[in-house]
Amino acid sequence: LLRLFSLSGEFTHITVREEEKLELAKLVTKVPIPVKESPSEPSAKINILLQAYISRLKLDGFALVADMAFVQQSAARIMRCLFDIALRRKWSGLTRLTLAFANMITHRIWKSQSPLRQFEKVPDIVTRKLERKSDIEWSRYFDLTPPDLGELVGVPKMGRILHKFVHQFPKVDISAHVQPITRSLLRVELTVVPDYEFDVNVHGYVQLYHVIVDDVNGSNILHHEVFSLKRSSSEEEHTILFTVPVLDPLPPLYFVRLISDRWLHAETSIPISFASMILPPKFSPPTELLDLQPLPPTTLGEQALVKLYKFKEFNPIQTQTFHELFKADRNALICAPSGSGKLVCAEFAILRMLVSNSSGKCVYVVPKEEIATKVYENWQKRLGSILKQGQIVQLSGDTAPDLRLLAEAKIVICTVKQWDALSRRWRQRKAVQAVTLFIVDELHFLGGDIGPTMEIIISRMRYISSQQNGKKSSLRIIGIGASLANAKEIGEWMGVPSKSLFNFSPKMRPTPLEIYFQSFDQNNFSSRLMAMAKPVYAAVTRHSDEKPTLVFVPSRRQAQLTAIDLMSYRESLGEGTFVGKNAKADALSSVVGQLRDPALQQVVTEGIGFVNEGMSESDWKLVTELYRDGILSVLVCPFNLSWKINESSHLVIIMGTETYDGREKRYTDYPIADLLHMMGKACRQSVDSIGKCVILCHSPKKDHLKKLLYDPLPVESHLDRYLHDHFNSEIVTKTIGSMQDAVDYITWTFLYRRLSKNPNYYNLQGTSNVHLSEHLSEMVEAVLGDLEESKCCKMNDDGDVSPLNLGMISAYYYIQYTTIELIASSVTAKTKTRGV
Repeated sequence: LLRLFSLSGEFTHITVREEEKLELAKLVTKVPIPVKESPSEPSAKINILLQAYISRLKLDGFALVADMAFVQQSAARIMRCLFDIALRRKWSGLTRLTLAFANMITHRIWKSQSPLRQFEKVPDIVTRKLERKSDIEWSRYFDLTPPDLGELVGVPKMGRILHKFVHQFPKVDISAHVQPITRSLLRVELTVVPDYEFDVNVHGYVQLYHVIVDDVNGSNILHHEVFSLKRSSSEEEHTILFTVPVLDPLPPLYFVRLISDRWLHAETSIPISFASMILPPKFSPPTELLDLQPLPPTTLGEQALVKLYKFKEFNPIQTQTFHELFKADRNALICAPSGSGKLVCAEFAILRMLVSNSSGKCVYVVPKEEIATKVYENWQKRLGSILKQGQIVQLSGDTAPDLRLLAEAKIVICTVKQWDALSRRWRQRKAVQAVTLFIVDELHFLGGDIGPTMEIIISRMRYISSQQNGKKSSLRIIGIGASLANAKEIGEWMGVPSKSLFNFSPKMRPTPLEIYFQSFDQNNFSSRLMAMAKPVYAAVTRHSDEKPTLVFVPSRRQAQLTAIDLMSYRESLGEGTFVGKNAKADALSSVVGQLRDPALQQVVTEGIGFVNEGMSESDWKLVTELYRDGILSVLVCPFNLSWKINESSHLVIIMGTETYDGREKRYTDYPIADLLHMMGKACRQSVDSIGKCVILCHSPKKDHLKKLLYDPLPVESHLDRYLHDHFNSEIVTKTIGSMQDAVDYITWTFLYRRLSKNPNYYNLQGTSNVHLSEHLSEMVEAVLGDLEESKCCKMNDDGDVSPLNLGMISAYYYIQYTTIELIASSVTAKTKTRGV
């Protein structure tokens, strides 16, 4: 490594002078690492000078001192450059070595010397004494008391000072929790606990660490990212989430290392063993998209139904699923990429119900309020023509009015939480039992925050359906979502026969989508966004072909900044504006006058618009209408509004894939469902022959994103962490009356099916019946124990469970059991309303 360093082009003009040869020959014997070349070689001279600099050796010749100053100026920079090269090539051993050398040069100490030499205030004589005690490992110093340290160096007074320095050394403890996602992908949750006293004078305001995952030989880097520890959070526990590939054949273990960027010896490593790991089985292949003749809307038969569709023919995915949805009454599951027209597939099932069952009632459930509103407006406008007033309704979340709406309506649109609240007391509510068609859209949200509630309502509807066997009004369940890796399992759980299961590959889009990735190395979030500004403009000019473009950004502030940046770049290059070809200058200027936001007025004149959740309703409508009419060709939007806007485009640019989470005080990745939805916006069927998507992301995330976006998503259940409130509601409605009932209740869920398929994800050590039953019993005991502790339910010695007042209140008002426990513990007999 030192020879490679000495061959750097920066040192080509350094020569060995005649008068220096004697001194160089002496220095060769003093430096610790042998130099193979003759001291008369220029590369040997640079090598010797670098080692002399680290060793703090004194030089005699003035010319040699000048050369050493030159070498010293460039040394740390060149070594950092070698470190970056090794890191990019994923050479683990060389990465660690070059980082160590860069720090040796900075601190002017060798790795074999005492780590305490990195503190300037520790006297040289003390560090020398410590270096003589080489039998005591550095890790043991942290357990020594001040008197022990004083005795170690033979200076009792130094004990307290040394103890202070030892505990200012940036040591961190790490632990890893590993979950297999697929056979080739592991999710690692790394917990980092700082174990030192953070001092601004010693550590600055931020300490950087490199998180490196090595293979079993320690030769290849499988994952790298930078973790920054700020002074403000130096006493807190931190969580780092990332994924690593699983190599084939399966290695015995991996190593996770946390290495300080600026300190020698500040490295912590732990092994991740695969000895007892059970990887999930391979997923079944996706459904093949058949080359069928596209069906025209006239296939629906009745003229009133045909008029609902303005286009000439259904797309290939709609054509292939048509027969199963419109001509049969079986449960069905349709998984296809975002932008494939899956809402039309849901309409097929609704039209089937309207035609074949006069007393039919459909409930259409979505995860988000924004989706529900969009679908309601769409159906009210279109399906309203074939139904009476008040037969298409959107629920509000208030129980009493919602029950009235549910009783009278034919088509009910609601969110997952609204339906959970209504259907909890299904035994007493005839309107819930009267549902004949239950459609769950955006099924891939099962793996997200709303997933546990979604899982519960599907399990509940399956249970209601099983109780209705033999009755005329049997319940049909339809699931619709993005492409899923384990769709077959979800289908089995939902009672879908294999011929009614359609799981198309993410590549099978009606309008093909070209995806371009561009990665950025900047570790700081703000710096990375600044670096993305110019590439966003370049992507718009290169890929948009003067067609509409949507740019998604991490925050509402960034939406305004990006719009202004795009305008500035366009103006500085003198390339005209982004105003659409059909726009009239007078019309645009009159609209600009109606806008309230001054920044918006400025950018709209250049053909760029931006929206955010804080803007007035009138501004929102004007901007989206201008974009829809083709007057604005670029619309910038915060990522969390991607579900609210109806607009689609030829080009979608996703500027960064992380956002700041104020609750967790860290940057978190966008939910994968949001990313897929944003990509699906680049799909204008019957307008474009192709859509384009440009994703700008942080370099360590690139491979992971590619894997998730190109391959179908595996969905896991997270219900095990959110069982308390669902158990409580079922105890109140008497569905759960004992511990055995609770275990039976879990067997209806998707969680139960996943436990045996991917046991390690749920902390199971085996897949046998014994393992499963023990795990379920422990889970049920823990949940019921927590509910009993918070006075929501009561258990007797036989394992029978009965509800208490607090449990009934929390179930009725749809609030968490922890909230009601907190309120109950805070309220006394004398508490007034203000106190609450």
